[in-house]
Amino acid sequence: MVQTPKRAFQYHRNNARKRKIKFSFTFEEWVKWWETNLGPDWYLKRGCKSGQYVMARKRDRGAYKVANVKCIPCNLNNLESMYGEGRNHPLRRRNIQSS
Repeated sequence: MVQTPKRAFQYHRNNARKRKIKFSFTFEEWVKWWETNLGPDWYLKRGCKSGQYVMARKRDRGAYKVANVKCIPCNLNNLESMYGEGRNHPLRRRNIQSS
């Protein structure tokens, strides 16, 4: 079953609540954020599968709010959650080694 944007928003907000992470977006702000980052067909591009985009918290800390989130590919978010955004990040190590 395909979720509507409203149901996806509710799922995101409830998932954050279960993880005890503050979620400061209203539905309208959430939709606007996605449209700004991915364009009018944002709903087809967001998700947690390869090639899709997620709303990720910077350094995986703090609240879900406009100033603390970024739009990144799901695969990169998975790497950042495992390795962080610092020196040990595999993509960063590869860039350092090739310099």
